[in-house]
Amino acid sequence: MKGTLEITDTEILSNPQCVKDEVICEGRVECDQKNRPIHFTGGFAIVFPFIVKDKKWAFKCWHTKVDNIEKRMELISNFLESQKLPYFCQFTFKSEGLLTRKGELIPTTRMQWIEGEKINDYICAKKEDTSALHVLADKFLIMCQELHKANIAHGDLQHGNIIVGADQKLYLIDYDSVFTPNMENEKDVICGLPGYQHPNRSMNEYANAKLDYFSELIIYISILAIAENPELVQRYNVENSDHLLFTKDDFKNLGESEIYKDIHTLSNKLRQLIDILAFYLSKDSIDDFGPFDYMLAISQKHLHYGEKQHCIHCGAFAIVNERNIFCMNCGKPLLDYNI
Repeated sequence: MKGTLEITDTEILSNPQCVKDEVICEGRVECDQKNRPIHFTGGFAIVFPFIVKDKKWAFKCWHTKVDNIEKRMELISNFLESQKLPYFCQFTFKSEGLLTRKGELIPTTRMQWIEGEKINDYICAKKEDTSALHVLADKFLIMCQELHKANIAHGDLQHGNIIVGADQKLYLIDYDSVFTPNMENEKDVICGLPGYQHPNRSMNEYANAKLDYFSELIIYISILAIAENPELVQRYNVENSDHLLFTKDDFKNLGESEIYKDIHTLSNKLRQLIDILAFYLSKDSIDDFGPFDYMLAISQKHLHYGEKQHCIHCGAFAIVNERNIFCMNCGKPLLDYNI
């Protein structure tokens, strides 16, 4: 499929006979000053902004074949529709959404366009506003916790896929890599940007609810660290990079990295968080650790993830992890903590 879509082909994108989406076909693609369609290119697809009756949509066209994409998008759509979490936008998938000049019908997605800033641009703009960044960190943590409760993972959390809306709410875009509970045994096909992912993410075979744990911690640490030291934005060239404060090279030997040393000059909470990151990196698989808020809570009680622990109420043994919140013997909270 790759290469079949000419990204400057205004004629195709403007032809209702080629655009099979029943909404997009009534609109117009936004163009630049040279009348070329504005577009945003990703690893598997191209996104075009369309205006339809004064409403803006992101029209995504796959230029590379993704295995089982029709089934994946149907499962994701059905589950998100049932949950209606505020972080996800309305979207419609078409398995044959656009007819190319070569006569191929390729998949497309129509998604509500969110007006706002990518989270990295927002962080850089607010780098001197400590209060605003702490509010952002709190909103991000709440979003992560709500996704965990729903057993959802975005799968590709990074600056380009998190929007701080004009209403100051957080929105997630780009759902190709999303995992929902009805997707058991679906392959983990998109590994995300290396500056946000565990080095062994590429070895992960099946999608699951833990896909975001590593990237969530990377983003949370970055927001809080910049709130404490705005100079980190320039020091790590956040404004012009495809990462926040961490690169894939930092993950090879975190303790010797400059960012590790810089964060260890900041607050005790950040030192605890980067120690959790070191724990993540000591593991061979993303299945071997829990969400960072849980990890932080148990570390403050001097407990270790995956160890055996006595229930404080009845003395029964349990394994310390985010799934064992209540004792299977007495039914009371195992660790008596609040996150």
